[in-house]
Amino acid sequence: MGTDLSAIPAAAIERIEILRDGAAAQYGSDAIAGVINIVLKQKTGALEGSVSYGTYITSYEKNYALYKLQGNTADPSVNVTDGQTIQAGLNYGFKLGKKGFVNLTGEYIDRAATNRTGTYTGQVYPSVGGQVRDDSILQARNLDREYFDMLIGQSEMSGGGLFVNADYALSRHWNLYAFGGYNKKQGLSAGFFRYPSSVASGARDYADEVFAIYPDGFLPQIESDLQDISAALGVRGRLGQWQLDLSNTTGQNRFDFTISNSVNYTQAAVSPNNLQTVFDAGGLKFLQNTTNLDLNRKFDVLKGLSFAVGGEFRLEQFGLRAGEEASWRNYDTASGAASGAQVFAGFLPSNEGDNSRNSIAAYIDAEQDFTRNWMVGAALRFENYSDFGSTINYKIATRYKIGDYLSLRASASSGFRAPSMQQRFYAKTNTLFVSIDGQLTPVESGTFTNDSRPAEILGIPELTQETSQSFTAGVTARPADGLEISVDAYQIDIDDRIVLTNNFTDGGNAELKAQLGSRRRPGQLFCQRDRYALARTRSRDCLRQSVRWQTRSAVYHSRHVYRQRGEEKPRRHAAHPGFANPDRNRAGGALFQPRGPKPHRGSQSPQQV
Repeated sequence: MGTDLSAIPAAAIERIEILRDGAAAQYGSDAIAGVINIVLKQKTGALEGSVSYGTYITSYEKNYALYKLQGNTADPSVNVTDGQTIQAGLNYGFKLGKKGFVNLTGEYIDRAATNRTGTYTGQVYPSVGGQVRDDSILQARNLDREYFDMLIGQSEMSGGGLFVNADYALSRHWNLYAFGGYNKKQGLSAGFFRYPSSVASGARDYADEVFAIYPDGFLPQIESDLQDISAALGVRGRLGQWQLDLSNTTGQNRFDFTISNSVNYTQAAVSPNNLQTVFDAGGLKFLQNTTNLDLNRKFDVLKGLSFAVGGEFRLEQFGLRAGEEASWRNYDTASGAASGAQVFAGFLPSNEGDNSRNSIAAYIDAEQDFTRNWMVGAALRFENYSDFGSTINYKIATRYKIGDYLSLRASASSGFRAPSMQQRFYAKTNTLFVSIDGQLTPVESGTFTNDSRPAEILGIPELTQETSQSFTAGVTARPADGLEISVDAYQIDIDDRIVLTNNFTDGGNAELKAQLGSRRRPGQLFCQRDRYALARTRSRDCLRQSVRWQTRSAVYHSRHVYRQRGEEKPRRHAAHPGFANPDRNRAGGALFQPRGPKPHRGSQSPQQV
């Protein structure tokens, strides 16, 4: 699961604070390496706006391979201007009488695609009489190889959002606050070009019907529609000698997929003259609701003791919506043709549904100033997940000042990361193209959950959380007014980290072969590695996580392309005449929403950037 910080408009941000310590003992599983706190603007009576524009001006050797093959000594470079991006933001705040304020921000962004593909040098059209006749066919159709360019680069995206930050004084000691926003993005990306030669091998008996629509192949597109919404409401104030903060934050992300300029080869079995080219492939959604209660106060012990205690209740929901039937169905399995919408088969009805879990947590956090220059802090957090059980994590930190211009600091802490809802419940059949005997061949790949039958056959247990040990040390110096220098060293060791393995096959297991629906179809699974520290990993147990399998079609995901080795050889077909040109294309995509900002809490002062 990724995090898209652009869901918070840049114009709404006053500053960003960074706690550069492991802080899972204070904030929970998201804080293994530290905390980022986004401080929103509170200004009133001032209108602020900004507009920025940028583009890429690039020269690269797009035709190097083509020129080299032809023995041409001409300059293979091309000059490209693309990726034009315009971003505009507007911020204004106004007072609520004499007791509060509302600060509003709007933002719009439009980003064009970039493309750094090379000219394709492989076989374009099916062989004729056992001979490759690409040059003569291209000439007859008045085409060149650039027509078959793929899109390799930054995606196309447009969108905008609104954000609000508000505060109102209920009394002398109590304030009501709220923040939140709405963000919408639309992206466009493309997969691998389905060259006529690969259409012939992928569509098999239905190649004629596909060529009636796409005589020169096609470049399928993934249109993404993302919506983020978040809202936080809280109250803070004084309760006797304690400072209290009670809040509830809700965020939800929806990610829907539309596949265009594509086709389901096997649909020709039921409607040969009415093949779809646009498909609703379904979508994903994620919701998180967090309730926090924090109390803190200071005690007159030595040079001062700060003590904090609090609790948290979190609810998470992950949902998957199936695509329309034609986006995923194989209407003729006996034909051997690739199934589902090319580039991104729809989510299956068997994977549709909503899943949820909850967690409760409690923490204590103390900072003791033993002298004017020496501080020691410690924190302890207990957390219980409804699906993983309990964990206890600690943190110890210290800071020592040498005069007013130099500070030394260090910390040690433990942490954890519960497997995300997406890692537990995401299941999908995707498509990719692999090179077999020099021929791009479609391969079908799916992702199973850990409670699936293939995972059970392979002896893969339930997911477990990642655990970590973190050590940090740093120096901060202020050698002159307006100049601050920080140097940090850290090491984070993570146990049971989730990674993707190499391919696997059924290994002769008849039941697994039946589950994968193939005679010799390879696959993959996720495993856990023992430790990850800085840039080193050590393998441990690779039969632990979600299973990836392959049959015969392709895998392309908007965020990842998994290339895998296939085993079946493509069938050869003669060239097919055509009369229509496929629609051309661009690129796109985006990710998930960030969690709402939290007030800073920790044993060291945040760093502003």
